[in-house]
Amino acid sequence: MSQVLDYLDTKQGMAESLQSLLRSDAELSSRTREQLTAAVETLRLAGIAQGVIRETVPAPDILMALAGITLVAGSRPQREQAERLLDLLMDGVTRPDRWRAGEPGGPPIFGSNPLPGAR
Repeated sequence: MSQVLDYLDTKQGMAESLQSLLRSDAELSSRTREQLTAAVETLRLAGIAQGVIRETVPAPDILMALAGITLVAGSRPQREQAERLLDLLMDGVTRPDRWRAGEPGGPPIFGSNPLPGAR
């Protein structure tokens, strides 16, 4: 995933131009999103086949998470934060399906098991 950050860092100017273009052309925006989603889907399916990616995480969600990370921490000075956010994303994509609160095997629902002394 660090290589993704390296690539995006070198293409920062292009990314800003593309973002501007995508805002102004709905058809191009739709096609670009479809192509990016298809690329992520290819990687997702390969990960599922290898048993390292959860089947329940759709490609558009992964794409939006990556976009969010690059939006909030895409510049070189924020590289360490971006690495941590990518680690969080990958932990979520690779964890067992039972991670959601309240589901069997998952953590308790917030507030249902207060800490001793908590009010």
